[in-house]
Formats: sequence, C-alpha cells, structure tokens
Amino acid sequence: MPPNPPGPVLARKRIGTKLRSLRDARGLTLDQVADALLISVSKLSRLENAQGVPQLRDVRDLVAFYELSDHPDGRSLMRWAQDGRGKGWWMDFRDILRPEDAEFIGYENEATVCLQYSIPFVPGLLQTPEYTRSLISQVRPQSSADEVERRAETRRIRQQNLTGRDGIRPLELKVIIHEVCLSQSVGSTSALRNQLVSLQASAKADNIDLRILPADAQPHVAITSMWQHFSFGEDIDRDVVCMEGLTGYQYVDDETTVRTFERWFAELTRRSLDPVRSVARIQDAINLIDS
Repeated sequence: MPPNPPGPVLARKRIGTKLRSLRDARGLTLDQVADALLISVSKLSRLENAQGVPQLRDVRDLVAFYELSDHPDGRSLMRWAQDGRGKGWWMDFRDILRPEDAEFIGYENEATVCLQYSIPFVPGLLQTPEYTRSLISQVRPQSSADEVERRAETRRIRQQNLTGRDGIRPLELKVIIHEVCLSQSVGSTSALRNQLVSLQASAKADNIDLRILPADAQPHVAITSMWQHFSFGEDIDRDVVCMEGLTGYQYVDDETTVRTFERWFAELTRRSLDPVRSVARIQDAINLIDS
C-alpha cells in the first residue's frame, strides 16, 4: 500500500493559494466574491484555506468568475479540483486517526523537504517496528493490540516516503534529535539498542541529514516542543509548519511565522553536532547500553 503522490492535500493547497491570489489581485473581499457566486462566505473560506473536499461546481464557477475558463490557470484549477477529491492511503485508517493526524500525514506524504526537531522520542519516520509498537503501547495504554498494530502500520507506510515514491522524489529529511532521545526508555533495552543501530544506518542515506543536539547545548526557545517544517517545491505551494503537543497538531503557514521557524532550525543546526559526530554520539549511547 505505497503512498501515491501527488495527492489530495497538495492539490487542495494549490487551489486555496491560487484562489486567494486571484481575489487579492482584484482587491475583492470574501464577502464580495461569495455574494457574486451565491455561495456562503464559509464555503469560500474553506476553499481558500484548503479545508475539505473541493466541489467541482464551486471551482468551475470561480474559474468563470475570474474569467479563466480558456486560460491555463483555469485548467490547472479544474485539474487540482479533480485531484483534490482523491483519497489518500491514510483514509483507510480513519477509524484510528484524528482529522489533524490525517492532515499531517497528507502534508508529509506530498512534501519534498522536511525540517524536523524531535524530543524526547526518535522521529516516526526513523523508528524501528519494535520501537514504534513499544512507544504506542506506552503512550496509549488503552489501545488494543489490533490498534497498536494498525498505528504501527501507518508509520511503516509513512516511512516509504524516505525510500521511494510514485511521482516525486524521496522526501529529503533534515532532522535534529535532542540527545535525550538516545536514552529515553521505550520498551526493552534491546529495543532501544536496535533503534540506535537503525538510526546510525539511516544517517548514511543520501536524503537524510541527521544531527544530535547535545544535552549540554545552550537552551533555545525552539527546543521545548516537537515540530516539522514541510516544503513542497513549488512557489504556489506555501510551506507549512506543524507543532506537536499534548492536545494534537497546530498548523501555521503564514510566511512570517514559517520564516521564524526556518531561522530557528538554522540556529539549532549550528548548536548541534555535525553528522559524523552525531553518529559517534549515537555509538556512545550504544556503548553505554552494552557496558
């Protein structure tokens, strides 16, 4: 069940970005456009914010309103509307995934670059199956054995983004892992050791830049929570930052905030060990387990 990009999330983002730019270029408000098309402001707002499945009739009417019926931009909007009605593989797991989980997977599935900071666990894209199952069982003790396996399966499918995807190149992952991840107890000692060995192997991949933020690094505001910065490779596709907390995911895509996270990632990179020394630090953690 491999990922199949380009998928619905990116298509919806493209529709939203294009519709916003068309309306802004004409100096129109949401209310003015909605009134002209006899649709609700909330429906138009959802379209412009890539929320929900786009209705072909609504997009067709907007194409006509902006006088793009015979223009390449109009044809692109209609094509994206068709793509945006598609079904991502993760929808087969909607019984265990929250809507924000599905949104996260959709972004990850279609991104070209991901900048990620992780604490206190190894990032999902780099987890071994044993580590994943142990982690899910520990943080979700109410989960049945079947649910644990299904959640682990979603993580396994997500990891295919790093090795090969139909239509776009493998995801480029630049990840900074706080050193605490190397000793955080997840499952058995052997599960943690195997995970660390796997991390060392992952660090050798051409599309993975793995760095360890040492425990003695000077503190920075960005180290207090886990977050990912997704880029999509085209000017029309705005970057998205996803912050992960106890209550779920929070998404931001306004340029000012995204650029702030970009600067923070550069600063954390500066404070982290380089890839060679990071692999050595992982080996130190393995040696400590073996001692």
